Amino acid sequence: MTVAEFRNAVVPVVVRHAQRYPNNGVVIFNELTSLEPNKVRVLLPLLGRGTNFPEYPSVSIAPLLVILTTDFGREGRTRGKSLLEMRAFITDEFTELYSKEAASHVRTFPFLPISLSTAGDIVRVVVREIGCSAPQPLCLTINDSAVLWLVEKTKMLLPAENGRAVAFETKLQVEALLEEVMANNALEGGTITTDEIYMDVAETCSYRRCTILLEGDGTLAIACQGTGTHTRVSSG
Repeated sequence: MTVAEFRNAVVPVVVRHAQRYPNNGVVIFNELTSLEPNKVRVLLPLLGRGTNFPEYPSVSIAPLLVILTTDFGREGRTRGKSLLEMRAFITDEFTELYSKEAASHVRTFPFLPISLSTAGDIVRVVVREIGCSAPQPLCLTINDSAVLWLVEKTKMLLPAENGRAVAFETKLQVEALLEEVMANNALEGGTITTDEIYMDVAETCSYRRCTILLEGDGTLAIACQGTGTHTRVSSG
């Protein structure tokens, strides 16, 4: 994409957003460092160097909150640095890539690697969302053993990938299990005892309640409440 094509594609979208949300608009540029410097210069009004784009002089973009992300952490370039060193490094890199003018109004907020506890929370949230968005919606939860198993699988990636790795692994494992279960209509399998079920959803949940469990052989399983029974299906 040429600079002209980039301008024609991006500027109208930003302006429409500013018109729709004049007081609380948010613009996010993911991995800004992947953009060529000439294209970043198109965005200078968004980086505090102006209040509008030349093409739309009557539309103020000054109130917009602009968030820029980089992938320096994922590349390992901030590893071992203190917060002050990280901020200085990012500012220097940004200035070197795009000029001091572009960087002068940018504030740097380094993101630290998430804790294992937070990774576990991400697993639970992703599992709940998978259940809600399933073709047959479920009140889906996951027990502590299965959470730890998923976090352990991604622990080495957390310093660089932050929450993306654990969210991706959770979706990969749980969606595959649900697809297999739904395809085989296997939610009516063998009975297990009530005390094996771990439920943290509200009593008012209108969908069928299911929990992701960890089997003794280290595979994930799903257990669902039926009419007075619970069923378990292994992931294989």
